[in-house]
Amino acid sequence: MMIRTTFQEVKLTGVKNVRCNMCSKKIRRQYTPFQTLSPFNKKKNGEVKTRNDIMAELKEKIEKWKKEEERCKACIAKLPRLRYSAC
Repeated sequence: MMIRTTFQEVKLTGVKNVRCNMCSKKIRRQYTPFQTLSPFNKKKNGEVKTRNDIMAELKEKIEKWKKEEERCKACIAKLPRLRYSAC
């Protein structure tokens, strides 16, 4: 019989209300990154991450995401698809 261990998730939700960079339509995007509090989630120096360490990383991810440009679904559909050929 296997024992199942469930680790607690630490998640943070970011929301941005911006305009499409092609047509200027207002759009709303939401992003929820997460990590778990577990003995396998470690820092670069080998220590186990604390809740505060994880929250700081998640805030950093959200701030980076908020700076990215967005396009509405209609404009994404208009973009040509990239086709890859075999070499």
